[in-house]
Amino acid sequence: MTRQEAMDRLRSLIPSFERDYMPFGEHADKSEDMEWIYRDDYVWDKDNNLITYPELIPADYLVGIEVNIDRGEYVSVPRSNTEKGRKVALSVMDFGMLGNTHKYGTLSIPGVQWKSKTDGHYILSSKIDKMVPQAKSHYEVKLYKIIAPDDLSQKVDDWDGYDPGCATQRFENLAELYCTAAYVSLLRVGGPYYLYVGESYVVPDETDYLLVVDENDNVEFCRELNWAINEMESNG
Repeated sequence: MTRQEAMDRLRSLIPSFERDYMPFGEHADKSEDMEWIYRDDYVWDKDNNLITYPELIPADYLVGIEVNIDRGEYVSVPRSNTEKGRKVALSVMDFGMLGNTHKYGTLSIPGVQWKSKTDGHYILSSKIDKMVPQAKSHYEVKLYKIIAPDDLSQKVDDWDGYDPGCATQRFENLAELYCTAAYVSLLRVGGPYYLYVGESYVVPDETDYLLVVDENDNVEFCRELNWAINEMESNG
C-alpha cells in the first residue's frame, strides 16, 4: 500500500483522533490535528533558542555539513543506514504502581554522524555539538494520546489531576501505542526505513518489526503491527 493509504488506515484506528482536544500553547505552530500526537525532544542553539525540526525528516537531512576543529575537518554523513533504509526504533517503557501499569513510547529517528575528511574515521565531539546543535545522532519524538472521559471514570485515583481532552504520554493499551507509533513514523520519517520495537543501539530481529517503507514509498505492515491492528479493530 502507499504511505498515504497506510496513514489513513492507521488514523481510522486511533481513538484519539475522534476525541476533543484541549490545546496547550507550546505547540500552537503545529497543525490542528498534529499538535497533540507527538513532541520533539527539546534542543536549543547556542543563543538559547528552541530548535524546531521539519515535520517530515528526509534521509539526507543535515547531511553534508562541513566543520573544522582542532582535530581536523569533518563532514556529516547519514547514521544507521541499512539495506532496508534507516532503522527507526520505538522504545517502550513500562511505569506504574499499585497494579496500574502505563506504557510510554519514544521514536528514535537516525540523524547524522561526523566523518573525517582525511582518513574516514568517525568522531564524537562536544565542540561540534555546540557548533551544530541541530545535527543530532538521533531525533527523539515522544508519543501522546488524548485522555477520554472513560479513562478518568474507570481509574479515578490513577488519573487524579487530569481532565478529558488533555494530551498524555501514558498509554494503557499497547496496541494503541503501536498504531500511534506507526502513524507518527509515516508522518515524520522520509525515505526508506523500517520501524521496530527496541532500543536504537540494538540490531533488531525481524520479529520486532512494525512496518517497512521501501524506496518507492510502499508500506508493508509486519506481524506486530498486524496484531495491534487486529486488537484495535476487535475492541473498536
